[in-house]
Amino acid sequence: MKILTTHLTKGLIVLAFSIGMASVQVFAEEGQVSKQDSNPAVSQRRSARQTKIEALKKLKAENPEEFARVVKERKDKIKQKLQELKEKDPEKYKEVTEKIRERRRERLERLHQENPEKFRETMREKAEKLRELKEKDPARYVEFMKNHPRLAERAARRGKRGEDSGIGRHQGERN
Repeated sequence: MKILTTHLTKGLIVLAFSIGMASVQVFAEEGQVSKQDSNPAVSQRRSARQTKIEALKKLKAENPEEFARVVKERKDKIKQKLQELKEKDPEKYKEVTEKIRERRRERLERLHQENPEKFRETMREKAEKLRELKEKDPARYVEFMKNHPRLAERAARRGKRGEDSGIGRHQGERN
């Protein structure tokens, strides 16, 4: 059950990233209105997006297997589009992937500030997933570490000290 919950949570996060490709503007004052808000097309897209999100939340509650299938399809579609973009326009691919990484970083920073306990739980889940990868598929783990040199360096330092993998700590946090 915990694994299913973990996978569904991760799927929801991926879904949120895939749906949230449009930028969100934050305003300092409540009464401030952007020019985009007066544009009916933007309002319509936001409304359609909210409708999709609500439908997915309902589907997750009523039929988790179907929800997982839908999320997997969306993930596969995104991967396919990114692969096509990588082949057709590598520069644009780099820009898109950097934007995705930046959004993830911002989301984690916001989560760290607003809900430290949820942040710690997220980091623990990532650490557990990495430990499972190391045990079940060492070759893939090695490839992952090659693609994430900072993480590999941190894990090596922690390994010398006899500590765990190094995931689950962020900006000086202790497990």
